[in-house]
Amino acid sequence: MKQNISKNIEQQLTPKCEFRASDNLMRKVMSSAAANADSAIEKNHRFHWKPVFATLASAAAAIALLFVVIPGGTPAIAAEKLFAHAAEFFNSISGYSVEFESRTLTNDNFEYVNPSKSFVKHRMDVCSDGRWKLDKVGRVALSDGNNIFVWFPDQHWGRKFDLDRIGTIYPFNNLLDLGGLMAWIEDYAAGLDDADCRRSEDEQTIKLSIKTAAQGDLSNDYAKYSSIAESDTRQTYVFSKTDGRLLSAEIEAKFLCFYRTIMKFNSIEYNANIAESDLIAPAGIEWLDQTKEGIARMEKELPVGEFIGISPEEAVEKLAKAFKTWDEPMLKVILNGYPLTSLKSNGYFGCELTVTGKTFKSGTYNGVFVPCKIKLTNGGKRKVNLALSNDTLWGLWEVNGGI
Repeated sequence: MKQNISKNIEQQLTPKCEFRASDNLMRKVMSSAAANADSAIEKNHRFHWKPVFATLASAAAAIALLFVVIPGGTPAIAAEKLFAHAAEFFNSISGYSVEFESRTLTNDNFEYVNPSKSFVKHRMDVCSDGRWKLDKVGRVALSDGNNIFVWFPDQHWGRKFDLDRIGTIYPFNNLLDLGGLMAWIEDYAAGLDDADCRRSEDEQTIKLSIKTAAQGDLSNDYAKYSSIAESDTRQTYVFSKTDGRLLSAEIEAKFLCFYRTIMKFNSIEYNANIAESDLIAPAGIEWLDQTKEGIARMEKELPVGEFIGISPEEAVEKLAKAFKTWDEPMLKVILNGYPLTSLKSNGYFGCELTVTGKTFKSGTYNGVFVPCKIKLTNGGKRKVNLALSNDTLWGLWEVNGGI
């Protein structure tokens, strides 16, 4: 009997959504201090964690002068010295490495979590000059100071972005500024209607304990439990009181009447020895150019207008026709984040795609889901919810997930 109960709980825990997208959520939750940092990123097209921390520290100091009190915590004026010590500490180190685990899939979006999955190890290396690398075996992201690269080592393809596309690694972009993390967390919690953020401290540490309610439109619960934001969470962060270092972090997601850990930090090494060879994009990868330059080139060379000013259902109909005849110019527009060579060899060449249900929204995704059935030419059959959004530069529909 016990085994059956356990099995049922695991089945219920499994989110119905395997797709995650992250760019838009970051823009929604960033508070005023982090927004200032984003402004600096946009202008400079580089991300240096030291200047960004300075922006956050200045904002925190200004807030401290108003004697703002975090619910259940201490006056912010008491934090002013901590930010000063943190600035001094982080300006003196060469970089750091963070090792943590998340319940997810090795090759899915970094934002994606699933309470029923096993833990997957992650490693984040950050250099003081702004370069970084995030690795979870099946998906790797890297900034070499000129571009951001995200690739799938076992599939030999990846995407190339401009430096300001830091949302590609959300929510772990916040690990690029450990010095300003405490201020970001408190501001993040303050910006959520149902968040309860409490601060407690002893002689050596400051602990932030936060409870958050699932965000987004969950009238359809397809996306529930598929990210931290779309889950009811209990989050705990512990910082050094002397220099502002992050010492530990754990995030739990609530399901029914209990919490389950979905993310935990294992170790943080400051002044880590990061090899130069680890900060170079690998050879032998088919790169999809999603930089501003690459998108501008796509606008000139491809039928972008075919997917502008139409409904998502019409966009899927055009995708179905393009699959059937393998119309590469059309496919390159609506599937610009996918390698056509891989899709072609995996049964999508000439496949049949039909809409099977009504379009719906779910969670924080700034797009829609269209239920579809795909009959592949290699004999495979798939029932999917295609994720489409049109929040691009020209408002054209693109597939973000489900393929």
